[in-house]
Amino acid sequence: MPAGPTSRPRHPRAGFTLVEVLISVTLAALLSLAAITAFLFTLRGERSLANYGEMNARARLVLDKMGRDFRMAGDVPAGGFNSSSVLIKVPTDSSATAWQDVTWSYNAATKTVTRTVGGVGTIYAINVTSFVFTYYNTAGMAPGNDVELKQIQLSMRMLTMVQSATTSEYVTSAQFTLRAKSTTS
Repeated sequence: MPAGPTSRPRHPRAGFTLVEVLISVTLAALLSLAAITAFLFTLRGERSLANYGEMNARARLVLDKMGRDFRMAGDVPAGGFNSSSVLIKVPTDSSATAWQDVTWSYNAATKTVTRTVGGVGTIYAINVTSFVFTYYNTAGMAPGNDVELKQIQLSMRMLTMVQSATTSEYVTSAQFTLRAKSTTS
């Protein structure tokens, strides 16, 4: 039978139509976008977790060092305390015959908590957005003077930013008793 205009070729053409190619490319782009979004979300979560760990370590260091200083403090000089700093007298030897001034302070401009001894400051915490010392006497009330001061409460909030967004926040509060400090004149 001769081949005529109504006959079909023996092998259909291989290939895709333009519509099929556009649909495939669109689906591939959507799947790639979803995968990239999931990857970036995972990276941001991982960074947030790392930030939280770093802030937790810094807060523990502050609380540990501050706790040691406050438990050993033999005196808080008159006018040596306010809501953002405290000056204490700490013994330099085990017999408590020599004393040094230790100041714990918060700088709102630099968002840092610093321990200063002998005029040399060491930063113990960064990215601190709020920091407040509150003082109490043995009855749990605000002390009337420096002699009555027996307890110090610390409230601190730290934030870390990644790509201009808050990713980690750490809030801590602790109360310290000045064990070595006398509350009598």
